[in-house]
Amino acid sequence: MAARVCLSEPSRSKPPRWLARKTIVTVLPLRHDFADGNPDRLRQQLGIEPGAEVLLIFCGSSGSDRINHAVRSQLDQLRTRFAVIHVCGKGKLDPALHGLPGYRQAEYLHTDITDALWLADLVIGRAGATTLAELEALGKRAVLIPLPASVSRGDQLVNAEAYARRQKGQCRVIQDDEALTGGASLTSACLHLAGAHTGLSRPDPAVIHQAASRIADETLSVARPRRRRRR
Repeated sequence: MAARVCLSEPSRSKPPRWLARKTIVTVLPLRHDFADGNPDRLRQQLGIEPGAEVLLIFCGSSGSDRINHAVRSQLDQLRTRFAVIHVCGKGKLDPALHGLPGYRQAEYLHTDITDALWLADLVIGRAGATTLAELEALGKRAVLIPLPASVSRGDQLVNAEAYARRQKGQCRVIQDDEALTGGASLTSACLHLAGAHTGLSRPDPAVIHQAASRIADETLSVARPRRRRRR
């Protein structure tokens, strides 16, 4: 029934001709305030020194016990290279780590998450479609730990694989399994990506919102009444 079908990525299989005629790839539209990131504000708020390479860890509002444990098991190594911002989930703060130099932990970031994404040089996170669209818009290096198929429909595994192909040299994918627990593979991936030059300056807001603009244009073009052909 749709007059137009907008996709965030190209279809992995060839669609039938009737569907291909009305399908366009727009990429995923991002939230309206995403272009307003202010990394300097959060750097000052958290007391992170100018020039320090920032590692941001966030895995959704509930966090991940296994990823939290992996990060905390390797804090000594990670803190020698990064200023670590760890969004660990509700009820998952570690009081013993409060005030540890080079490590900031929070249950959740509300409006500050936009600033944190802009500030980060490297991100450890899941592979949900919105997360990947935001990382790609900002040109961020990423270590992705997709939700396993045992607790999801497996879409993040596919997302992570496709993202890693698009972002060669800027992304590492690690499986969320028992091998992650000690954190050695996580640290190795972070250090491999550390300091990699993306070649990107501050993103243009028009570029960040180009998907939303294109979807709006497509919607208006479909909504405009068509002229009747003269007989």
